[in-house]
Amino acid sequence: MNLSFKIKTVLSSLLLFVSISLAAQDQSVANPEWGNLKKSLSARVVLIQQLTLELQKSEAIDRVDAKTTQVKSEALQSLLKKSEVLTPEIKTTNRDMTQSFTRLLVQMEQDPMLKANQDFGRSVKELNQFEEKFTSVVKAYNDECTKMKREDLRFE
Repeated sequence: MNLSFKIKTVLSSLLLFVSISLAAQDQSVANPEWGNLKKSLSARVVLIQQLTLELQKSEAIDRVDAKTTQVKSEALQSLLKKSEVLTPEIKTTNRDMTQSFTRLLVQMEQDPMLKANQDFGRSVKELNQFEEKFTSVVKAYNDECTKMKREDLRFE
């Protein structure tokens, strides 16, 4: 074997190794805001689960929406525990949970007893305050995605 062929073989192997390494690189390392987003999503799930339990006491609440919110929140909690990066599955599960929970909040407006409950009112206020903070965490994460030129990793 000539030296030129050996060098080409070694370089090809090295290039293949580098390509595989880059493809497998942890995206959470690339976006330092992932940890903050993950923590905030986990906290948001807990708040939504607590409010959903309260909402289920109302006759005005659709049981299917309540069950969907519960199932999706549990699934999201599980995904967040085992994931080191933001995945399409996390995005989809969060979107589905948020949609079903929003429907529950709209239905809550139809129950004057629940609407007048001061404890529940405080919980809703706490959620609204949290959502404001959550928005800034999402913005920081998405800004970092933009800096990295990785729009595909954005959280919507």
